[in-house]
Amino acid sequence: MVIDNDQGALGGNTIVELEKIYFNSIKKQRIVYIDRWGKSLEIEWIDNENVKIDENIINVNRKDKIDKRNSL
Repeated sequence: MVIDNDQGALGGNTIVELEKIYFNSIKKQRIVYIDRWGKSLEIEWIDNENVKIDENIINVNRKDKIDKRNSL
């Protein structure tokens, strides 16, 4: 799920959060990517373990998280 978090004068964030559902009721959520607010992202699943967000590949089985808020 992509969350667009607008914080007005403070800026905000664009967040990609993965959600895994167990037994149709228990949810496990994890943030895998954070960027500046308003960023358009291209998201593509490569296989069952890797997701590509823009040019970044994230393995969903590890605790990887990419934070691009402070990059130029």
